Amino acid sequence: MPLTFDKLPNNTLRGRIVEKIRDAILDGTLEEGERLVERKLAQEFGASLTAVREALVELETDGFIAKLPNSATHVIRVSLEDAEKILSVRSVLEGFVVSEAARRASPVQIQNLVQLSGEVHATAEAGDARRCLQKDLALHEAIWQMSGNEPAVAALKRIVLPCYAFFAIRLAKCTAEELKELVDANLPLLVAIYSNNPQVAVEALRYALDRWMQKTRPAEAPRPPEQPARPEWGADGMVLHPAG
Repeated sequence: MPLTFDKLPNNTLRGRIVEKIRDAILDGTLEEGERLVERKLAQEFGASLTAVREALVELETDGFIAKLPNSATHVIRVSLEDAEKILSVRSVLEGFVVSEAARRASPVQIQNLVQLSGEVHATAEAGDARRCLQKDLALHEAIWQMSGNEPAVAALKRIVLPCYAFFAIRLAKCTAEELKELVDANLPLLVAIYSNNPQVAVEALRYALDRWMQKTRPAEAPRPPEQPARPEWGADGMVLHPAG
């Protein structure tokens, strides 16, 4: 679809270009799969090709656009089916990582997770879907780092970025209540890590991922044949028991 961007002052160009294009993707002005032409963007923003290219590199790193060798740049397109497949791989790899994180968690690392979790909930309460997703990703990345397995962390980052864009696009208009419900799905995982319980951490992760996917599925879409069981935990929220 035709789209015209306002020119921007030179001192904010790259960051503002990133922000403007990302916001256009999140609000649907730029559609999934839509082509992005560097020269056209440079003209509309009143920016150099270098600034536009740097902005597109950042957006690609964040998973919002894709550029294949000798191909045009376009807004990322991830179907529900694609996201389900990516999430099934993520569930296995991240399951290993969170179990290691739960086994190795130190008091300092746990305190860092408490702080990050508070930031996630603050953005959810504010109804800021984009920042909430960014903070949620940062929380998960902190858990991955706790595993001490750098190859697994690198693989997860490559796998998760397309899913991050998928969720960001589909959850951009969530209400504060809906966002709080989603981030609350992380609580069993965090408690399992605090409790140094690897088995429950894996179950809690699968429960959380399933809750996020449920939010993006159309009401008429069939659910996958196998769903993770919901972990059970004590009324105080601190004692978890593996799902039966």
